[in-house]
Amino acid sequence: MNSKRESPFQPAEVLVVEASAGAGKTYEFAKRYLNLLINPGLNPDEIPLKSILAITFTNKATVEMKERILDDLKRLAFDEFGDDDKKRDDLCKSFGIGAKEI
Repeated sequence: MNSKRESPFQPAEVLVVEASAGAGKTYEFAKRYLNLLINPGLNPDEIPLKSILAITFTNKATVEMKERILDDLKRLAFDEFGDDDKKRDDLCKSFGIGAKEI
C-alpha cells in the first residue's frame, strides 16, 4: 500500500468546453482556476499553475476571464461578498470549505 497521498489533480487533464454565448463558460473556467488555487484538498506543490493553458475564442473573453479571477480573489480575500451571496456559496462549495474558512 502506498502511503503517499494521491492528488485529485490530474496533470495531463484536457478539458474542452463548447457552449453558446452566455452559457457561463467564463464563470466555470474562472471557478475551476480558483479551485486549483484555493482548494485545501489539493497540494499546491503538485499543481503547476504556470502550466495551465486556457484558450478562448476572443481576446475579450480572455480579458474577462482574467478580470473575473482577480476580482473573485480580491472579494474572497477582503470578504466583500454579501452574507447571502450565491456566488460566494458556489465558490465555497466547489472548494469543499465553508465561507468562514476562506
